[in-house]
Amino acid sequence: MKYSIKFFILLNIIIAGCNAVPLTGHWEAKKQIGMRTDHQPSNFYAERLSYRKGGLTFTYPKDYFASEPCVYVTIELKGLRYSSDLIISPVIKSSTSNNVTVYIHKEEAGYLLNSIDEADSDDVYVHLFALGF
Repeated sequence: MKYSIKFFILLNIIIAGCNAVPLTGHWEAKKQIGMRTDHQPSNFYAERLSYRKGGLTFTYPKDYFASEPCVYVTIELKGLRYSSDLIISPVIKSSTSNNVTVYIHKEEAGYLLNSIDEADSDDVYVHLFALGF
């Protein structure tokens, strides 16, 4: 599925404005098949939560997606200070049509040793955007 730059601008606006209140809505996807263009309605779900050690599970409304949606995860620093030696990575542990579970790993690079741990509670905000049919 192709997405335009307008889609990603809209995605950023939705996620930036979402503050612990899930946003849901509808989107019409255009699929080009040869000379024919199909219009397929799709749903989106966006939410921003403060990370809790042990992972976050985002639960979609009942029967909202017919199949597993395409999930985008971004992070925003909250309790962590930025450092050039710090790498923060979101990891999707599981994803279904009903929910998605996200873990946040942080890696601190030292002189000789790198340590990879799970982020602490309230270190980051997790922004989730799911788009599906």
